[in-house]
Amino acid sequence: MKKILFIKINPIGTVNLRLDEEEKALRQVLDLSIHRDIFDFESRGAVTTDDLHQYLELIKPTVLHISGHGNEEGVLFFHDSEGHKKEVSVSKFCKFLENFDDHIETVFLNACFSLSGIENITKPSFHIIGMKEQVPNDTALSFARAFYTSHCNGKFVKDSFDTAKSVVGLDGYDEELIPRHIQSTKPDKEIVPQEEINQEEKKEKKEKKEKEKPATLVSEQNIVLVKKNRIKDKRFYYGIIVVLILVSGVLIVSSLSLENINAVFSSLGGLPLFTLKWPFDKLERIKKALESIIILENEFQLSDQMTDDQIRMLNKQFRRIVEAKI
Repeated sequence: MKKILFIKINPIGTVNLRLDEEEKALRQVLDLSIHRDIFDFESRGAVTTDDLHQYLELIKPTVLHISGHGNEEGVLFFHDSEGHKKEVSVSKFCKFLENFDDHIETVFLNACFSLSGIENITKPSFHIIGMKEQVPNDTALSFARAFYTSHCNGKFVKDSFDTAKSVVGLDGYDEELIPRHIQSTKPDKEIVPQEEINQEEKKEKKEKKEKEKPATLVSEQNIVLVKKNRIKDKRFYYGIIVVLILVSGVLIVSSLSLENINAVFSSLGGLPLFTLKWPFDKLERIKKALESIIILENEFQLSDQMTDDQIRMLNKQFRRIVEAKI
């Protein structure tokens, strides 16, 4: 499971960024993607640096997406304890995130000037996507939507970035207004491991082959044989019941003929009767199995009119009867 943690930062005194609209757009992209079951999307608002630390430890996101404000001096704005802005150096912030590179694969800084001051970061352990200049809100939103459309449908981060960059370019935005990407030194992990894809493909081929193959109904001789065996089992357990009753009767009569009868000895005659529940339970199961076989025999007469799916269902019923423990 890959987790996207969407952080909304819009402190008091900063321009409203329509962050709820961006969150809604990204959720819609995820819902429409072919890998929607692999991605988990979580969002948090009014985040302080302490809050972020806690979220990184608990949620362990694969993608950390921060939407907010920055300035030309290489500063990101977070919330302070009272909701006003707190300035955080972008370079120091990225250094802080290295403590979580065991699970963070991509850091998406959707804020103006978010790449200012980090030119010295040449070999990050995760992808960094950000803005070099002040970018209009519509551009930032369009780029984010295009990036996640590609990434959540299976493309690697670099390929998703290039696709999103081209999508924004179609709208005529200047090159300086298009986000930048700093490549991770670690190779991208596949959205779905190839081994899982191969297994899924094999499963689909097997199911397709089974459906295409004409269904063959179990033979009438097999049904008759199973029925005979169940009747044989039925006679066997009836025999056990008769034996238990006879043994119990003999013990009870014998105990009554003795002159010195104690309570313990006289009760021994009733012990076989307490074991009768076991053969009666077996007989009840055999009865149900025989009823199912009779139904199966009736359905067998209509096999010429059955579809392949109906025949397969009939075969499954027969296997359950054969494999049932009596």
